[in-house]
Amino acid sequence: MTYPVNAPSFLNQPVTLKPSGLLSGAKIMQNDQPAPKGDKRGTFLLTQDDGTQVTASLKQGKFLDPLPSVVIGEEVYAVAEPVSWYWWFWAVLPFALVGVGGLLGGLCGATAAIINTRLVRREMNGVLKFLLLGFISLTAVVVYFLLAMLFTSMMR
Repeated sequence: MTYPVNAPSFLNQPVTLKPSGLLSGAKIMQNDQPAPKGDKRGTFLLTQDDGTQVTASLKQGKFLDPLPSVVIGEEVYAVAEPVSWYWWFWAVLPFALVGVGGLLGGLCGATAAIINTRLVRREMNGVLKFLLLGFISLTAVVVYFLLAMLFTSMMR
């Protein structure tokens, strides 16, 4: 999935954002091709409609938002609407396992929270999204208790 960047200087050569995956970072694309790297680390070179090149970079979103904003020159372009606080609360709720289960609970909770933060940005029915986030959170709790019982039985 890519997100269009609505910059007026790029009507004939569209710019899009490809969000980060499990093993790759977010990328700026132009004309459906990865934009060339810029001179500085984390920058990209984009060609405007008039042929001039401009430097672009990514600005990390707020909190745990996996979707960064695109900075072209001095202008910041948000590629999607901000997510409401209650979705973020529901997405990171599995982190509460740290208080219950220490390192093992934190590992299960963090894994679920990372998956949830990716799903929060998906376009889907609100009720379905709510149920899916809850299911992933509940699965993290079940996996934690199963692993805790397994480690306890191995110690005996």
